[in-house]
Amino acid sequence: MEQLAAYGARVVVADINFYTAQQVAADLVRAGQRVEAIALDVSQAADVERAVSDVAARHGRLDYMFNNAAVAVAEDFRDLSPEHFAVCLM
Repeated sequence: MEQLAAYGARVVVADINFYTAQQVAADLVRAGQRVEAIALDVSQAADVERAVSDVAARHGRLDYMFNNAAVAVAEDFRDLSPEHFAVCLM
């Protein structure tokens, strides 16, 4: 994330704990990066869809999405369905 921001990417830090997301974003903003924070519970498919739509609407597009929420699925994200993640949450 830091490297993407350093290369000029607009970064959105999402976390179920908004305060934590804000702290990470603030550190990067202090380093001169374009970063924002949002609250997101990735176990809620509707919340993920809304976050993707909101980010794409604010920034004109969404080029890259990285999920690091302790879910292990070895596929391209664009090829996954919510059912892939539901199995991991059981």
